Amino acid sequence: MVAPGNSIGTLTVTGNFRQTGGVYQVKANAQSQSDRIVAGGDATELLELVEEAFDKVSLTIERLFQRKRLLRRLILGMLATAPRALM
Repeated sequence: MVAPGNSIGTLTVTGNFRQTGGVYQVKANAQSQSDRIVAGGDATELLELVEEAFDKVSLTIERLFQRKRLLRRLILGMLATAPRALM
């Protein structure tokens, strides 16, 4: 596992950075600050790992919005067909 710092921090590598497996644990805050890895050389594997993680997060967020829209339609449909005494 690579986790720069105990709080938001920077890990500096003077040469190439390679991470061929494991976890890159990133901390971030509401001010758009986050952990960083600064590589003096190539960090292609890290970029691919981060892009893959963002793809998974984007897919998860999209699924949540789809479920929210479905739930909203179901609730509105139930309200539209509910007897007036229940409202």
